[in-house]
Amino acid sequence: MIRGDGGLFVSGCVPPRFVRTFHVYFPDPWPKKRQRKRRLLDGRFLELLAERLEPGGHLRIATDHPGYAQELAVLLQTVPAFEELDWDAFAAPPPTHYEIKYRTEGRPIRRFLIRRRARS
Repeated sequence: MIRGDGGLFVSGCVPPRFVRTFHVYFPDPWPKKRQRKRRLLDGRFLELLAERLEPGGHLRIATDHPGYAQELAVLLQTVPAFEELDWDAFAAPPPTHYEIKYRTEGRPIRRFLIRRRARS
């Protein structure tokens, strides 16, 4: 586990087609317009993740922020290497602390399971 800038780590330390699965759970949505430049999951970073995933590799994302989920759904479709799968297509990972907390509070949670196409 590493604590640091995810973009810098992935771009500088992870070779292409090296990772089987990336997990990004409950990233800060930075909901205000002026803050959006701070979001981890933007088009550039998603393209980088696609490059670093092995063919058939997965990206799992969860968020409790409905607006962010809607934006992610559109953004993920712009990455040609990605295809969305049903979250339950594979065994789900154990819930995070945040997921348990948010479920208890009754917040809706949007989950994405993305697969890197074998050819792209």
